[in-house]
Amino acid sequence: MAACCLLILLVDPTKNQNKIKIAVEKLELWKEFSSRMTILSDSVPLFSISPGGLVNTKNLGKEHQRQVLARDPRMEALQE
Repeated sequence: MAACCLLILLVDPTKNQNKIKIAVEKLELWKEFSSRMTILSDSVPLFSISPGGLVNTKNLGKEHQRQVLARDPRMEALQE
């Protein structure tokens, strides 16, 4: 199957160009939407990150504790 797809791209490179064009159009659409809706400026981190860049964890459960990813305090504040 992969060889078949590769052969199609070699025979008809416009198919690959069309896929790239569609991807660029989708990206531009997303950029326009996120700018209009102020998604980037209004967003908060989902998880708490250590100074070393790792996601912090916390223990959850009474009898059988397990580690889960810790939410960022700004994300927790959205729930209140």
